[in-house]
Parts: sequence; C-alpha cells; structure tokens
Amino acid sequence: MASRCAAEGSVTIQLKVSSNKMDNLMNAIKKIEEAAKAGANIAILPESWNTPYGTGVLQDMDCKYIIEYFSKYAEEIPKGMCSNQISIAAKENEIFVVAGSIPEKCGHNIYNTTTVWNQDGQLVAKYRKVNIHVMI
Repeated sequence: MASRCAAEGSVTIQLKVSSNKMDNLMNAIKKIEEAAKAGANIAILPESWNTPYGTGVLQDMDCKYIIEYFSKYAEEIPKGMCSNQISIAAKENEIFVVAGSIPEKCGHNIYNTTTVWNQDGQLVAKYRKVNIHVMI
C-alpha cells in the first residue's frame, strides 16, 4: 500500500514484512517502482522493512544484548544486498528513497539504520539509531 504525503511528490510505503528477507526486498523494490510510475519524487519505506521486528533478546559472544531478528538479518551498509538493490532501484527509477531502516552490522555492533539514496543511486545520508537494550 502506498499513500500520498503532504509533501508534493512523496509517497509513504507500507509493507507486509515476512521472515523471508529476499521477499521483503523484492516487495520494497516493487513498491518503489510503483511510486515512481505514479509520479513520486521520493519513496519512503517503513522501519524494519527487510526483517521481522524481533522482541526476543539473545546474548552474543561479547555479552552484548541484541534483538533476535536484527542479528540474523543485519548487513553492512552500503555493501550489503539490500543497500545494493535499493541503490539500483533508486537509480533505475530516478527517485529518492528514504529506506526506512534495516539492521546494520558494523564491526561488533548492530544498529537500526535509516539510509537515504538519491535518484542516481548514491547514498547521501545515513542515521544510526541505537536501541537502549542493545547497549545493556
């Protein structure tokens, strides 16, 4: 489902997220394409669009607490599969994409990271949200 926002030419996208990362990615790309075809200049994906939002907590080797699904679905940004494909979708559809957030792995840390891609497919902004339970 996509809906028009108050800002001219922007579309917020709602996605049904499953435990299949590839299905989630393909669904997001399809919605970005639909937004561009509808004349949007900016497509905005939801938080945790590529992963179920886990509520369970696990303890890793470094004794840090992490969200169950975030550790399983985390990838490097911009080198990961989702980043690469969202970059391509932004470029091919000539649309800015605010890519909601995905779990980002950076060293031993996991972040809930939002990325912004321009119409040339370049990463132009990144915001890392650290959840308090990750830092305990």
